[in-house]
Amino acid sequence: MRSEKDFFDVLHDYPEYKRFQITGKDKQGFLQFSCTWLSEAGLCRDHENRLGLCNTFPDKSLHFCGGMLPPGCGYMINEVRPFSNYLADSEKKKDKL
Repeated sequence: MRSEKDFFDVLHDYPEYKRFQITGKDKQGFLQFSCTWLSEAGLCRDHENRLGLCNTFPDKSLHFCGGMLPPGCGYMINEVRPFSNYLADSEKKKDKL
């Protein structure tokens, strides 16, 4: 989402998203948000009743679309297995054929 208008349109259908505040834009022009439900420790104040969006955050698609986690976010996106290992395995399979 790139404009405040887009965000306000989303709020019409999902009023529970009012807890998010626009904090700026990233290098690609997408809006960035903070959540008013976060404690000073960066934890959800109502974790048991958090939104579905929050339940799945951070989705790996964020990383693959070029997005980044917000500064101070307690999450990290780590490769379980580096891509170079998959590439090497693929090359070995080709050599065996």
